[in-house]
Amino acid sequence: HAWRGRAWATGLQMGLDEGRAVVRAVEPDSPAAAAGLEEGQTLARAGGTALTDLTLPEIEAALATPGPGALRLDLGPPLDGGEPIEIATELRPRPMLGGPAEQLSSGIFYLRVAHVAPGAAAAVRQALEAAGPPGPSGLVVDLRSTGGEALDEVPALARYLALTPGRPVDRTGPDGEEETEGADASGHPVLGIPVMILVDSQTAGAAEVLAAVARDEGRRALLVGQSTAGDFGLRRPVTVLEDRTLLLAAGQIQTRGQRYDGRRGLTPAIVVAQMRRPYREPEAPPDLPGRRRPVLDEEQADLAMRRRIRGDVALERAVEVLLGLQALERRPAR
Repeated sequence: HAWRGRAWATGLQMGLDEGRAVVRAVEPDSPAAAAGLEEGQTLARAGGTALTDLTLPEIEAALATPGPGALRLDLGPPLDGGEPIEIATELRPRPMLGGPAEQLSSGIFYLRVAHVAPGAAAAVRQALEAAGPPGPSGLVVDLRSTGGEALDEVPALARYLALTPGRPVDRTGPDGEEETEGADASGHPVLGIPVMILVDSQTAGAAEVLAAVARDEGRRALLVGQSTAGDFGLRRPVTVLEDRTLLLAAGQIQTRGQRYDGRRGLTPAIVVAQMRRPYREPEAPPDLPGRRRPVLDEEQADLAMRRRIRGDVALERAVEVLLGLQALERRPAR
């Protein structure tokens, strides 16, 4: 089920607000919709797991179960203290995106890609175009705990994110035949901005192939996080019984820079030993007499951004790099 992009879930799409898990959307005809959960509600616990100061992929994992069953949810403020809600999980397609593109700071956006399925490239493009002008000047793409079998989406994603021109990936199939993936010829403009890609030990399948393209060929892309799974999702079905099929890992991935056989994962350029750390509230900027208001507004925006990414070490490192690049581009020429 996981390989085919399905999971036992409730139909909730989550976000973060100052370390709290917030419902961003409730899928129609889902167990969550039947239980009456609504957009904007906060969740305190899921199945006994506290949902405070977690990364978004960790929250998604806490809201899934290994099989059919019920999940106990405790609501957060202002509805905390009430009776927990029992929600049955059902086998549902994993959403391609964890929510809309989120602006973290001036020009810096975050996009959670939860599963690389057919249509993922179009979904990413639409999410970033929906952000409106002037658009992002830097982007964080979260591929942590992301898989997907849609290898055909990788060229279009790589082309749109401007990781590489032309044909980014050649795939050797299970029978040894060369299968060249064409570039996106839809005519859509590419981003051409710095892209930080968050990965971890559960980044696999088509998401890991995209990370390989970014690492080997992306001139304005960096991987941040932990080594990936080393499983590119190339599968050869072998029938072992009339009603049983074995999926064997087979084949290789060839980027312009390297050939991969799936035995080892990718090592990021910026390695993060621990994904989370205890959060410390940053000091608010002092309101000094006679201070220029625009400067104070920028400091307040920076404080809000740091509260949003609180404790997520990989996301913090990615945003720090993008902020540094912004500062270099704004520096006046001498």
